[in-house]
Amino acid sequence: MTTLPVKTGVQGLAMMMLVSLAACGGGTDNSVAPAMDEKAALGRFIFFDASLSEPGGQSCASSHGPERAFPDLYGGFTSEGAVAGHFGTRNAPTVAYAAFSPVFTYDASEGTYLGGQFLDGRAASLVDQAQEPPLNPIEMHNASAAACAARVAATGKPAD
Repeated sequence: MTTLPVKTGVQGLAMMMLVSLAACGGGTDNSVAPAMDEKAALGRFIFFDASLSEPGGQSCASSHGPERAFPDLYGGFTSEGAVAGHFGTRNAPTVAYAAFSPVFTYDASEGTYLGGQFLDGRAASLVDQAQEPPLNPIEMHNASAAACAARVAATGKPAD
């Protein structure tokens, strides 16, 4: 099995999760560069890999099901995380359009906040959002960015 060269810092983890989020919507088209096709394949692999949580069994797709337009699959008020019986404080939102949301800002002329990944502004951008689930003690329950990056590296490269 070939292992992936993975950065162990938060920035490396965020990049892996960004690629995963960007790829969760499905296939590629002919206008996408071959390098992006590779990243999209890696992103798809990470999005569906249930071995990346602690304990294993929780993937991004477990909380954002493609069969229902990428929302929480169970439709409850809150979402269950990697540890059975432990629920977060909110339901997992759809990720179908996450890449298109602008960075969280305040528009003084309109007197309102715009963009961001959540209504409460806790993740100003997709980069910010992508860092949270793998390290959240409820969602994927990894101890550190290094531990999560090591899990990704240990899975090997997805099949072509």
